[in-house]
Amino acid sequence: MNNALPLFSWQMTQEASRLEEQRQAMKSRINALPRYSHKRIALEVRMKQLTASALELEASNG
Repeated sequence: MNNALPLFSWQMTQEASRLEEQRQAMKSRINALPRYSHKRIALEVRMKQLTASALELEASNG
């Protein structure tokens, strides 16, 4: 368990913020593409990976 004060975990907070910004940008790109587009499917896979990374970071941050 990580007992670091929020002041000392700014790097994790910044990384979580960066991941969320990437997810939002990717979401708008996905919504602009046709439903069964190859590019959309590839972006959806990447979005799932970003979401998993964000959840792992949040779980490790406590």
